Amino acid sequence: MSAIENEKELLKKLIKKLHKNPEKNTEAVKQEFSKTVKELTPVEISLIEQELIKEGISPDSIMLMCDVHLDMFKKAIVEEEINVEPWHPIHILMEEHKDILNTLTNKRKHDKPLQALEELSEYLNDVERYFQKEENSLFPYLEKHEMEQPPKIMWKEHDSIRKLRKRLATKQNFNNETAKKMLIQVEETFSNHIYKEHKILFPAAVKLISDDEWVEIRKQFDDIGYFSFIPSML
Repeated sequence: MSAIENEKELLKKLIKKLHKNPEKNTEAVKQEFSKTVKELTPVEISLIEQELIKEGISPDSIMLMCDVHLDMFKKAIVEEEINVEPWHPIHILMEEHKDILNTLTNKRKHDKPLQALEELSEYLNDVERYFQKEENSLFPYLEKHEMEQPPKIMWKEHDSIRKLRKRLATKQNFNNETAKKMLIQVEETFSNHIYKEHKILFPAAVKLISDDEWVEIRKQFDDIGYFSFIPSML
C-alpha cells in the first residue's frame, strides 16, 4: 500500500469518528489529523477527499473534515513569513492573502450560508484588484526574468476562481446545503492557490526581481489599488 493510500485510510477513520460525534471529537480529531496530513500538500488532501466521496463517504462527513482541514491550513499559511519591508509588493500580497483567508473562513462558519454566499460574491468583486496586481504587474517581471510557467499556472487559477465568482453571482439553485458546499469549495480553491504562491512564486520572485524593479512594481500596485488595507508608503 502506498503512502497516499495509508493516509487515505487514516483519514477515513478520522472522518467517521468526527461524523459520529463532531462536538465531542473535534479537538481530538484535529490533533490526529495534524499528525496524519503534516507531510501532505493541500492539493493532495483535496484529492484524497474527492476519492473518499467516490468511495461512498458522505459529502456531509467530508464537509466536517474540510472545516478542520481548512482551519489548520489557514493557520499554517498565515504563519508563513517572507522577510521583506512593509512597503514591499510581496508584503502587500501576503497581507491581502490573510484578509482573503480570514474572510473565507468567516463566511464558511456563518450560520446563514445563503447570506454568506451573497456577501462573498460581493467581496470577490473587490478581490479582482489582487488578481490584477499580480497579472499586470508582478507576472510580467517574473516572465522578464525567464520564469514563465508558474505565473501562467497562477493566472489559470485566477480564471478558475473567476468562474466560481460568476456561479455565485447567478444565485441559481442554491439552498443552505449547496451554499455551504460552495463556500467550502471557494475556500479550498483559494487556499491551494495561496499555498503555491507562498511556497513557490513569492520566494522565487524575491530572489529574481531587483530592488529597483520592486519599486516600479509598487508604483503600479498603487495605480491599481487595494481592497483590504492601505500599505506603508514607499
